Amino acid sequence: MVNPVLGAASVLLVHPLLKDVCGPKTAGAVTVLLGTSPWFIFLNMSLMTHSFTMFAVAGAALATSRCVSGQGTAWAVLAGLGIGVIALNRPLEGLIVAAVLGLWGLAKGNRRVINVGVMAIVSAAVVATTFPYNQRFTGDPLTFPIMAYMDQT
Repeated sequence: MVNPVLGAASVLLVHPLLKDVCGPKTAGAVTVLLGTSPWFIFLNMSLMTHSFTMFAVAGAALATSRCVSGQGTAWAVLAGLGIGVIALNRPLEGLIVAAVLGLWGLAKGNRRVINVGVMAIVSAAVVATTFPYNQRFTGDPLTFPIMAYMDQT
């Protein structure tokens, strides 16, 4: 039940994100398309980590949208946590999401640089737990859980 719940929560996060970025009409249409997409529904029925990553990306993107629009540094902390969690789960995707959201934040102007810096610091703090995290779940600090899972299956 975890992935279907994460999929539904992702749809709920995507709507306000798109409302911030594209406006309410587009947000409504895209949210309906996402929620009814056979690919999205099938993926959220699977046991793969994509549902968790989608949830974390949607949350980090929403938080980034809010922090770059000047709604406070707390949003930057949430965005950094989301990016860090993505990197723990899927390292390459975490790097890509960090680059995209960081550049988006920097593109909004100089007064948002502090929020982007907070995002980077919080992300780095979460990513710094990678080796202990790997050690705890796989017994080897250099083996990511997804790698161990794929090796076993």
